[in-house]
Amino acid sequence: MQITITVLIFLLKVSILVYMRRGTTLLITVISAISLALIQICCMGHSTDSANGASGAGDTARVIERVPISLKPNSTRFSGTVDSIDVADSVNCKVWILVSGAAPTGGIPSLAEAGSVIIATFAFVKDSTGAIDPANDRNKRLKSVLSMKKTDAITGTARMESPGRWVLVDIEVR
Repeated sequence: MQITITVLIFLLKVSILVYMRRGTTLLITVISAISLALIQICCMGHSTDSANGASGAGDTARVIERVPISLKPNSTRFSGTVDSIDVADSVNCKVWILVSGAAPTGGIPSLAEAGSVIIATFAFVKDSTGAIDPANDRNKRLKSVLSMKKTDAITGTARMESPGRWVLVDIEVR
């Protein structure tokens, strides 16, 4: 494979030199185009084989492991009004909050600002079996959101876990 790439690069260089000295000819243009296409095809095939870990006899493939990057979630203290609530069941709920004020809680600038809308799911505390703990005080406060109406005031903490994916962590009950 290495020899093929070397030969193709040599042909490309010769084509370029001839092109520069004698002017444009159809033959040189065709040879250049074919050479470039073959180089691209060979290189793509070679990198795909290496990336998949396939290697022939005597080849040594270098495997680069990707380390997952951990990002600190953007946590925001907000105040606003309930715009709407979507309740599929007691676990799968979404709330649309029209933000009137926001401040960061973890040192990272807040991604929510006055006038924006947060669409959030609920970060319920789970018990040892993985079910939502009905006795947990935070869960009781979060569940109280489900009985709110449009334009009801709400204050709490939400965090963005991935772009556009907000989770309601806690609220203040008045």
